Amino acid sequence: MDDHYDVAVSYASKDIDTAEQFAARLRQDGIRCFYNPSKLHKLLGMPLTTELTAIFEARSEVVLVLLSRHYVESRWACLEFAAAIRGGSDRIIVVRLDDVPLPTSVDGTAVPEGIFDSSFLESVIPTEIAARIVSAAVSERIGPKLIRSEPQNLSSNLMCIDHPTLPYGLDDVHFLDSGEDFIIDLHGEVTDSLASRLSWLVERSDIETAMSRVRASSKEREEAGWPIFNGGKFGVKQILKRRDPESERHRLDFILYRTDYHTHLIMRHIYNSSRRKAFFIDTFRKDEKMVSPLLTSFGFCLLLFAQHDGRPHVLLTKRSSNVAQPSDVPLWHVSMNEGLSSSDRWSEDFSALPTVFRGFAEELNLPRSGFARVELLEAILWKAKFEIGILGVAYSTLPMEDIIGLAQTAGDRLLEIDDLRILRADERTIADFLHDPNASRTDLLEGLLSSILRRNMLA
Repeated sequence: MDDHYDVAVSYASKDIDTAEQFAARLRQDGIRCFYNPSKLHKLLGMPLTTELTAIFEARSEVVLVLLSRHYVESRWACLEFAAAIRGGSDRIIVVRLDDVPLPTSVDGTAVPEGIFDSSFLESVIPTEIAARIVSAAVSERIGPKLIRSEPQNLSSNLMCIDHPTLPYGLDDVHFLDSGEDFIIDLHGEVTDSLASRLSWLVERSDIETAMSRVRASSKEREEAGWPIFNGGKFGVKQILKRRDPESERHRLDFILYRTDYHTHLIMRHIYNSSRRKAFFIDTFRKDEKMVSPLLTSFGFCLLLFAQHDGRPHVLLTKRSSNVAQPSDVPLWHVSMNEGLSSSDRWSEDFSALPTVFRGFAEELNLPRSGFARVELLEAILWKAKFEIGILGVAYSTLPMEDIIGLAQTAGDRLLEIDDLRILRADERTIADFLHDPNASRTDLLEGLLSSILRRNMLA
């Protein structure tokens, strides 16, 4: 039989329907999964107890325990759980199917404290938890040998939230201020009116380490003579997808809460620490019409198309280390990357339009009259930066030479952008850039260019 598995699923026979949902989702993503019914024929003629013990103790990278009242009453299930503990409790993920408490021992083996228990996760369904296992625990352990078949995702670090068949226009994306807030100051005090939506995570995290890293980062910037940012920001509480019955067009509504930049950095440290511990907050509740993330930032990321020597080109920017850390290596990035500001909000319901045009004005000094149209292609989660973003393209009526000239005098040019570069907007040039090992690129630029290629938007 198979020597080794990526995931072994342990469950009670009465929970087989739920277990099958997990196993199916794991197999869909290319995970080598031990799931009894699918492997039963390979166990025939073998000493069953010995084989099951070996699989759950030593021949699986991750063990998924589907805990329920049926589970704790099942001799075979408890035997598998005990074997998994002997193999190392740090690779065990317990998902509760009901309100049964985590047992203190199984099959005579003590259940250690600190074992990962999903009971604090909100409103999750089996296939989503399986996706979290795929994206976190398994990939952390297996690394490059795991190749996932996720065509809807733009890269390993960009998770697609919404991929409209037809691009959204600026008037199709709206923002609504919930009036709620979530702020952590550098002394650890938390202001939270989100009904503990994020506090549960903070309480389970090493917040002091996160705060000390942000304090050290601020000190490093200060000593380098760089500005220290801590302006107000908006985070995303919920995303709603709606359809206009008259026009048949869809629109995205982002329900926002208020936060600040330091909170965003603190939560980014907590988030990355949680990912390493398989807390899985980089996936979230999602159904056909609603997404409920746990995030602290949002931004637009757009590429600018314009004519140069009679052919369409795209403009790349090399982001300044002023907006990163002194030790970071500047990478080629999208033309414009701008977050929401309170100045963009003129009512409780405001569109994407003011943020996009403000971003182009501040970063490239482009007037609103210089645009033919803007198309928004993807809503994504940028895992490494703990941010939600919208990827899109803007088409300018100005020649590229004029745009580069205007950019030299932009208000944020010296602060945020080190260099500019243009690429011909054809499939061969863009594909070569994406495959060039010496071309340093951000995940967002790589994801957006990949989306443009997949949509056949280039000549």
